[in-house]
Amino acid sequence: MIFIGGGNNVNQWNSLKEIVITEAKEGGSAGEFEVKPYTNLYYKETFEDESMFALDGEAKYTLKDNMLIFDDTEKALGSTVWLKKEMPKNYTVRYKARTVVPELAGNINMFMSAKTLDRKAPYEMDFGGKYAEYHKHCDMYILTLTGDFDFETSSNVGYTRSRRDPGFQLLSENKNIKTLHNHEHSIEVTKRDGTIQIIIDGKLAHLFTDENYIDRNGYFAFRTWKTKVLFYDFEVCSE
Repeated sequence: MIFIGGGNNVNQWNSLKEIVITEAKEGGSAGEFEVKPYTNLYYKETFEDESMFALDGEAKYTLKDNMLIFDDTEKALGSTVWLKKEMPKNYTVRYKARTVVPELAGNINMFMSAKTLDRKAPYEMDFGGKYAEYHKHCDMYILTLTGDFDFETSSNVGYTRSRRDPGFQLLSENKNIKTLHNHEHSIEVTKRDGTIQIIIDGKLAHLFTDENYIDRNGYFAFRTWKTKVLFYDFEVCSE
């Protein structure tokens, strides 16, 4: 863990301007996309200090070789690992993720700008890793990347979605980008006030404007369900 850089009311949000990207766009670099990313390094996570993380749920995780190795394939109930560092309200976050055997659902999630509705750090609460509890009690953005799977009880065709809690409201969906097993996915999210741009593997995955955007600092978390995934090369840039 490396800290580099040095608020705000939770908005009541009732309306949303949504732009749904239905076809992925190629781009040679982030600078070619509509929203310019931040470049001043604020925080870089090296996945070495256990005290910086908090598990919510029954999955297993380890820190090794500068990676978060997150495995929810045993009980497969869904779990979250919170990063216990408050981040700025505007940012560009970059990280890499790779699913490994037994990857099962190809589920790669990130919580961003998160706090509880009463403005507490979510890792201080005990949600038991239950996804529905976050939707009721947290104010945050969610980025989901899933793969194809066909279980006895459920099946899925991969996609990526961005949502807003509370309420689990869909902001953007892209069915042209999905998790590929054992593939290194590079993900970049830029939030400039209410405009959020998400680039996955050099392609524009999501671009939308939340008119009642989160205008405060918040927390990030790694989440997965029925998947073993590696997270690494995590860094946050800001103004």
